[in-house]
Amino acid sequence: MSFKAQYNDLKNAFEKSLEKIINPEIPSRLREGMAYSLLGGGKRLRPLLYLCVLNAYGKAVEATDISVACAIECLHVYSLVHDDLPCMDNDDYRRGKPTNHKKFGETTAVLVGDALQCLAFELLSEVAIMDAKYAKIARCISSCAGARGMVGGQSTEFETTDFNEENLRLINGLKTGKLIEASLVSGCISAGQENEIGLWKEVSSYFGQAFQLCDDLLDEKTDENTLVALYGREKSEKLLANLVNKTLNVLDKTTADTSFLKELSKEFLLRTTDGL
Repeated sequence: MSFKAQYNDLKNAFEKSLEKIINPEIPSRLREGMAYSLLGGGKRLRPLLYLCVLNAYGKAVEATDISVACAIECLHVYSLVHDDLPCMDNDDYRRGKPTNHKKFGETTAVLVGDALQCLAFELLSEVAIMDAKYAKIARCISSCAGARGMVGGQSTEFETTDFNEENLRLINGLKTGKLIEASLVSGCISAGQENEIGLWKEVSSYFGQAFQLCDDLLDEKTDENTLVALYGREKSEKLLANLVNKTLNVLDKTTADTSFLKELSKEFLLRTTDGL
């Protein structure tokens, strides 16, 4: 089976699980807004990274792991809903459709983001009660998503006045890289391979920087505060190739069978369109 067929099978199976987590008792407009953004497509990269690490270590994916994967996606989507707001990035479209606040209004969009964040930790707390290892995972994810991670990256972006190389790398590492770190490290913990957490953190560092750099190369808005605008296309493409090579090299150092993860890395990080 080709990589894309395997990826689509994994993604489609995850999508079916994701559809089940929005409670029908949620007030109708809020529920509609949550479903609009959560079920509105996307690559599902972060939850699939978590599941791929489990597969790489030969661990069967359990229902509890699906809950963790859904929680990770809830956190990612909540961040997108809030990032799109007029007080943040002020975007009108996401994935080819009106952003949540354009569809439902700013008030509902704020509440959708809040609700998705709470749903993520509801899912994580439920599995942590069942197995203590998921408490470690919940702590890892909350740390990476919060003020020392993804949220901290967004804050740093708004506080920064000098978008030099150091600051841009810091912002990318926090805003993009930390939830990728949460996905990979959590998979390592769930697989019972905590002795290799350091390697997965290293993978996530290179992967996160590369993923953001690839996104910026595809965006081609040279007037924005990005490494591509700072370096230019040729230097950025060389840096991207170097980051991808580093990602693949560290994957080889783990005891996991990372063949699928290496293919996934190349497909995502060297893509020439925003689709997969």
